[in-house]
Amino acid sequence: MDLTESLDQFTEEIEVKYIAAGFFIILGLVVLAGSQLAQSPSTGDQIEVNLTVDYRDSVESQIVNVNNSSTVFDALNSSYSIEYQESSYGYFITSINGVSGNESDYWIYEVNGETPEVGLGQYRLSDQDNLDFALLNEAESEEATS
Repeated sequence: MDLTESLDQFTEEIEVKYIAAGFFIILGLVVLAGSQLAQSPSTGDQIEVNLTVDYRDSVESQIVNVNNSSTVFDALNSSYSIEYQESSYGYFITSINGVSGNESDYWIYEVNGETPEVGLGQYRLSDQDNLDFALLNEAESEEATS
């Protein structure tokens, strides 16, 4: 084998090694990008809130994961079967999991132990918020404010 043939063979081996190395680098980047996409939710960042519903005769609590732009209404609606009415003031919950209010009983909500000054469709949630829904009797409400 003369010097030219040896040089050509060496060049071909180097080209194959560079092509193979480039292929594996690209493959690695694709795998890395895919794993990053799989770890991040496609709908945006998620937050976790604690949602409690007090039916008077029983209480249910659960951790709910929602988008970081979600409202109290979104969290409740994603976790429970609800019925509601819409008005110019926003949403009025009439039933949660089949437990309905009436003329003297109605659903109220609190966030972190306080009654917000906006409707549940306007209150934006933060991570680790505590949401409490309770079926309140009008007589109980009057006693609490007296």
